[in-house]
Amino acid sequence: MALTDRQKEFAGYLNRGFTGEVNLPGWSLVGACAVAGNATQENLVQPTTAGPKDHGSDGVLQWRLSRLTDMEDWCGKHFGNWQTLQAQAAFTLYETGRDYPALDARLRAGALSIGDLATEFNRQFERSADDAALNAKRIKYAKDTLALMTKAAPPSAKSVTAAAGGVVAAIAAAGSHILTPQEILLGGSLFANGLLAFLIYELGHRMPAAPAAPAPKPTDVLTLAIAEQREAQAKLDAAKQGIAAMVAELQKQITEAEGLIK
Repeated sequence: MALTDRQKEFAGYLNRGFTGEVNLPGWSLVGACAVAGNATQENLVQPTTAGPKDHGSDGVLQWRLSRLTDMEDWCGKHFGNWQTLQAQAAFTLYETGRDYPALDARLRAGALSIGDLATEFNRQFERSADDAALNAKRIKYAKDTLALMTKAAPPSAKSVTAAAGGVVAAIAAAGSHILTPQEILLGGSLFANGLLAFLIYELGHRMPAAPAAPAPKPTDVLTLAIAEQREAQAKLDAAKQGIAAMVAELQKQITEAEGLIK
């Protein structure tokens, strides 16, 4: 399967989501393509790692250690096999919603640019130390995937020429023959089809860029705000615990020092 086919397949799963037992709603198209761009940089959207594994990483998004085991177990339980893009796309939706609720809300709303979403996914989910140049590749791959997912294939120039040429050939073949009403209708139909195909082809290449993504729904904004608040509170609680541990350790050292002085 070609890379472009794998990009479309993976992004399609992330966009459509899953029903039934796993019941995982999909992300916005922009969000799905942003993640597919990361998958392209990570493992060329391959469900398994070919050749030597970097720190034991495997899968389309290069999970490792306990996260890799978690992915394999979850996919095996719900899909019977973890080594498919479908199963790993479902797990990506599941893990992001479970562990990165604010990121999940952003990907679902699709209100940010595809570049911002690709970067956010890289920083939070991938936890990558990539430099700006490598992150730019993720963004490019994300934009390439979005173009693949939204591209409408217009009639080729060859098909337009053939349609119009059919009319000319029919008239030339007639020669001095007096055309019947049926032949006239056929010629008119061929000409109309050729003209319509030509107009569609031309307009498709001259249309302006697709409009920006619609503004997120109030419910999406509220969900994002709640998720960000919870994330900030979790970081604050962790900081408090860290400070408390430092104070306790410092107090212990002071007590020990006082004992030595006595």
